[in-house]
Amino acid sequence: MIGMQGYFGSLVPSPMRMLKTLDRFGSLGPRIRITEYSIKTEDEDLACDFTRDLLTVLYSHEKVAGFHTWNGVETYINKDGTLTRLGQAYADLACKAWKTHAQMKTDAGGQCSLPAHLGRYRVNVSAGGRMAERWLDLRKDSPELIVTVP
Repeated sequence: MIGMQGYFGSLVPSPMRMLKTLDRFGSLGPRIRITEYSIKTEDEDLACDFTRDLLTVLYSHEKVAGFHTWNGVETYINKDGTLTRLGQAYADLACKAWKTHAQMKTDAGGQCSLPAHLGRYRVNVSAGGRMAERWLDLRKDSPELIVTVP
C-alpha cells in the first residue's frame, strides 16, 4: 500500500494533475490510500469544489483504495449536528451519488441486473414468503451472484 498525504491551501492542483500523480504512483504496483487530507482556505467555495473534484478523481482511479481526512470533525459537522458546506459536499458524493440502492423484480427466468458502483453490497432476495440474504463484494472481475431462496 502506498500512503499519500494531501495538505492544500488556496493553490490547488487541477483534476488532470491529480490523475497524473495517481497514475505515476499507481504504476509502482501497490494500491494507494490517501492517509491525510486537509484543505485550509478562507475561500469556502474553493474548499468545497476542490474536495468534490479530488474525491471524484480518487473514486475514479483503479489504484485508490481509500481516503482519510485530517481535518477536525468541526470542518464537516456544525455544533448543532448539521453538515457544514464542506461536509455536505462530501456527503452528496459518498452518501448519495455513489450509493446504489435498488428494489427489483426478477424476469420470467428469475434473473435481474442493474448497473452498480463497485463495492460491498447486502443483497436480500425473497420468494414465496421466504428470504435469503447474501453479501456481494462487487469488483471488476466478480462472477455473477446466484442466490437460492430455501
